[in-house]
Amino acid sequence: MKNEISISGVWNSAKELREPKVRDYLYASEIGRAYLDVYYSLNGEKATNPIDDRVQRIFDAGSSFEWMIKRVMSVAGVLQDEEVECIVPATKDMMSVHGRADMLIGGKPNVKSIADSDEFKNLPYFLKVKVQAVAEYLADVEYIEPFIVEVKSVNSNAFWAHKNLDENGYFKGYEHHKMGQMTTYLIARGEDVGRLFYVSRDDLCLMETSVFRKQWEAKWTEWVKKMTHYYTNKIEPEREPDIVFNSEKSSKFYPEGKYEPNWNIGRSPYLTKITGMEKEAWENYAGRLAREENEKIKDTKSNRSKNDREMATQANNEKA
Repeated sequence: MKNEISISGVWNSAKELREPKVRDYLYASEIGRAYLDVYYSLNGEKATNPIDDRVQRIFDAGSSFEWMIKRVMSVAGVLQDEEVECIVPATKDMMSVHGRADMLIGGKPNVKSIADSDEFKNLPYFLKVKVQAVAEYLADVEYIEPFIVEVKSVNSNAFWAHKNLDENGYFKGYEHHKMGQMTTYLIARGEDVGRLFYVSRDDLCLMETSVFRKQWEAKWTEWVKKMTHYYTNKIEPEREPDIVFNSEKSSKFYPEGKYEPNWNIGRSPYLTKITGMEKEAWENYAGRLAREENEKIKDTKSNRSKNDREMATQANNEKA
């Protein structure tokens, strides 16, 4: 009798389980997040809304893209190190910040020996094509000044959305990647510039953006000092609002933008602890609040007339 097996169940549910622990240092990936979430995490609070299996698989998919790019850089002979430990030491008014950069790229490309390497031979065909293209590009390069790289994978809809592209048509990247992780790595290493590699999950397109320490260090320092103040003085930060105004969500009826649920709350592992609601109930509640506020600011004839009347009343009151 044949043994019947099915891999899908264990594959889809397999995930790393990390128990919360009290700590006195920050992770680079926490910089820029909601203060209350980080405060709970520092104090070892157990998540009331842990990451579900699907979201965990999205993170795992991101790790697989990171691994892929590392292998290409390694075979091309320019991967000097990976999982590079970066620690910004604690000061009088700042906690230490710990992180690991994905790659350190640089040095003398090893182009001539690529085809003979076992690592190249063991790559799948489509990655061999990538390696050969990189090798041709690097053929006349004598030396690359080493630089830190962080790899992020992005949903293709976000990757190609017009609002997320810069004036040259490149993906702009996200502030928390630049101000949080990359700035931590640059401060820890005493360097001025690093790069973020963004990969579109659906079509494997890669775009890179440079991150300049001087552009983000002041904001980084302000955030770390504020979080340190909360932690050392045992002050629980205020929770964020349920809805926020997004100026990028502009349209015909909302030329300045519109309100939307605050996803710092919606995606928080402490959502229920913070709001007293289960996730679905909060989503319904925040969605209703956003709709109500958007009705007030919608650019319609009746709202314009109402605003005109309010401005006229205010002007008359000021004259009086």
